Order: sequence, then C-alpha cells, then structure tokens
Amino acid sequence: MQYELHATRLESLKQNVAETLLAASTSNKGGSASTCSVLKLIDSMQRLGVAYHFEQETDAALLSLVSSSTHGT
Repeated sequence: MQYELHATRLESLKQNVAETLLAASTSNKGGSASTCSVLKLIDSMQRLGVAYHFEQETDAALLSLVSSSTHGT
C-alpha cells in the first residue's frame, strides 16, 4: 500500500516537471529570460541526478531553443 502511494506520487512529480520544462521552452520564444530559465532547469535536473527521466523533454526543449535562436537571427 505504501509503495503504491509513493509510486503514484513519483509519477505525478515527474509529470509536473515534464510539463514545467515544456511550458518554459515554449513560452516567450527566443527571449533571453526564457532561454536562461530553461537552461537553469535542465542544469538543476542534471545536478540532482534526475535528468535521465526527462531525456526526451530535455531534447525537445533544447531543439526549441536552438530553433528559435536560429530563426531570430
């Protein structure tokens, strides 16, 4: 019972982080504040050792940043 509760909470938190990363990468396209916040979030996830849970979301966010920066110049 306790294990199921923790597993459910873990999945909820992972979904929350994935949504936060997606929202940060799609808001304010090309803005330096948005770019900085996305990079800080990715850095924090790597330092905490949880980035492997979010590899696809991280790749999508970085591609979005690169795409917006190349279209903005």
